[in-house]
Amino acid sequence: MPATAQPETCPQTGPITAPASRRIVFLAALALAIGVLAAYQNIFAEPFVFDDAPAILENPTIRQLWPPWTALIPPPGTGSSVGGRPLINYSFALNYAMSGYAVWSYHVFNLIIHVLVVWLLFGIVRRTLLRPGVAASLQGEALPLAFWIALLWAVHPLLTETVTCVVQRTESLGALFYLLIFYCFIRSLDSSRATAWRAGAVVACLLGVASKETVVTAPVLALLYDRTFAAGTFARAWQVRRKFYAALCSSWLVLAGLMLGAQQRGGTVGFGLGMVWWQYALKQCEAVTHYLVLSVWPHPLAIDYGNTVITNITRVWPQALVLGALLAATGWALVRRPMLGFSGAWAFLILAPSSSIVPLTTQTEAEHRMYLPLVALVALLVVTLYFWAGRRAYVLLGILSLVAGCLTFQRNEEYGTTVRLWQENIANQPEVARAHESYGIALTAARRLPEAEEELRQGLRLQPSFPDCENDLANVLVLQGKNAESIPHYARFVAGPPNAAHATAYFSMGNALRAIDQPQRALEAYRHAVALRPNFAEAYNNQGAILEMSGQVAPAIQLFQAAVRADPNYAVSELNLANAYFENHQPDAALPHYAKAIAKDPLNAAAHLDFANALANLNRWDDAEKQYTLAESIQPNQTDIHYNHGLSLMKLGRIYAAMTEFEKVLRLKPDHAQARAALEQIHVIPTDASGTQPPTP
Repeated sequence: MPATAQPETCPQTGPITAPASRRIVFLAALALAIGVLAAYQNIFAEPFVFDDAPAILENPTIRQLWPPWTALIPPPGTGSSVGGRPLINYSFALNYAMSGYAVWSYHVFNLIIHVLVVWLLFGIVRRTLLRPGVAASLQGEALPLAFWIALLWAVHPLLTETVTCVVQRTESLGALFYLLIFYCFIRSLDSSRATAWRAGAVVACLLGVASKETVVTAPVLALLYDRTFAAGTFARAWQVRRKFYAALCSSWLVLAGLMLGAQQRGGTVGFGLGMVWWQYALKQCEAVTHYLVLSVWPHPLAIDYGNTVITNITRVWPQALVLGALLAATGWALVRRPMLGFSGAWAFLILAPSSSIVPLTTQTEAEHRMYLPLVALVALLVVTLYFWAGRRAYVLLGILSLVAGCLTFQRNEEYGTTVRLWQENIANQPEVARAHESYGIALTAARRLPEAEEELRQGLRLQPSFPDCENDLANVLVLQGKNAESIPHYARFVAGPPNAAHATAYFSMGNALRAIDQPQRALEAYRHAVALRPNFAEAYNNQGAILEMSGQVAPAIQLFQAAVRADPNYAVSELNLANAYFENHQPDAALPHYAKAIAKDPLNAAAHLDFANALANLNRWDDAEKQYTLAESIQPNQTDIHYNHGLSLMKLGRIYAAMTEFEKVLRLKPDHAQARAALEQIHVIPTDASGTQPPTP
């Protein structure tokens, strides 16, 4: 290896560091960014989908940036995509700080990552084609070949899930660091600052394993690259740069610690989780060959292929033969045609962590796994077309890139609404129960409840043991007023090992039981909810409401107090506590809570009305009249407010104003006997309206 850096050269273009070349490289990089933006211009308002919910919407650790370790420690044991991936979690915290749950910043971040990956790929391919030993015909076309490889890969429709589905940032950010390892290593080969570049590669490797587990293969693939394009032999590569490879391999210790901390990502990744490794491996024969087909013909695409495995090799023996042949060809090429073999090794090694024998129990097939492996297939296609047609191949590659970009744009249109996305998924993967569940959830959000119910029932027909689908179906039944039907589905959902989601299900079950007049069973459900979530203010509140209605006011007060402690901003429990105090003949305790309830929710007409009634019962007529006026301004069409307001005005001697309030009552409800009687009484009682009964809270 030379002691000092020399400019990289190729016979046709001269030094690649020449100013003209730099301008061309800059323009090519700009064109790549424009191409990506053109293909993905329609993603910025697309909603969160699929795994976005647990990783973002239900993830409390992303809601603050300081102290930093809060966001750098994803929730362990949840099965979320951020488990064991602190950099991904922190990136979502950055997005949350920028836009909350508004999707635009998440998509902008994903698109920026994708552009950076494309630029790194362009740089890696260009510099690799300029390496000694590469055919002179390829060296002379290094820049255009690298451009077309990067562009065709960047706009390929198979990558849409990775770029458009926010949570698949795990794949793209991991890929960014994966390629950065190679870029830094390549730059180190001919640089006077080789140590600095290799240190950058090691840092990228450490950051990579904190983003995605697939980076585990980067040290092996880097050594293979060294042997193929630099050192010539493994022995020489190891002899010259063994400290560098040892440093890269140190990232494996970091990855092991992250995986242990993630508790097998909530019991969804690894052995001994109920999925047999060889059955998973058979499924990968089908999945990987399907990826190859989609690489050539990217239709139909799906966001969810389910989590099934294959239990009999007779179902996939043709695919197994194809993969076996490709692996054998890769092994032969690594010996006889190392550059060609490196392409095959690139694809297989990057796929290996997710698509070999280690079960990923929640998804046994997923398009996003082809994000980086697709590079090898695109590179082989571009180089083959160049050898076949020369520079005329660039016209064909331009057409292919345009078609791919249009297909990507069209696929992103399907992401525009969750209903359409899951409708397309089911059309292509009708046997995936989870897709029917997701479609049912999307239909529920669109208030298409009967259709949602049918999709969720179909999910349960396909997979009878599907707790999440049971819960979703129960929720849809409640929304349709079918409370009694919902109870068995909630019960089946909470029958498994307790988890945080069960608290909400018990709460919903309690509400359904209250609706069908089963208060004791409702109380039991609410108690289960608070046992699982001790700060569940709504569950405490609803228990208190049941006890208060049954005349058990003192224990109801204790539960309302617990609700207020659990959530000091929960105005409903504050108001209920005030009413309970008043009912328990403790007006001095009640009044401050009325004031707090109104302070928390100043537009709550019911709170103003109850406060006014309480003040009236204490003969504080001036204060009561003010609260009635506020209640009336918020809700001008409620008869109780006008009637009680009229009574307070009579007490204050404002007879004509009282008449106006009673007349409003009769306009709203002509058969309101009390208002009519009050108007008749006005004509016979003295002007001080003595003897009129005060309103009752």
